[in-house]
Amino acid sequence: MRLFLAVLVACLISACGGDSSGPSDVFPNAAGVYNVSGSFDGLSSSDAHFEGTRFLAPHSSAAGTP
Repeated sequence: MRLFLAVLVACLISACGGDSSGPSDVFPNAAGVYNVSGSFDGLSSSDAHFEGTRFLAPHSSAAGTP
């Protein structure tokens, strides 16, 4: 009986294929230079705002998940 259950479980696991509809690139390349600006809720832009340039470096898939 144990052998039958082990074979059945192995067959069920091997029948579960991967989802091919997901993104092909796990780490999309968003590197680049971005201009950003904005304000804060409840404050006028003369009281508080931000603007500038942000540089995003390429992410290495070897680094893992942050």
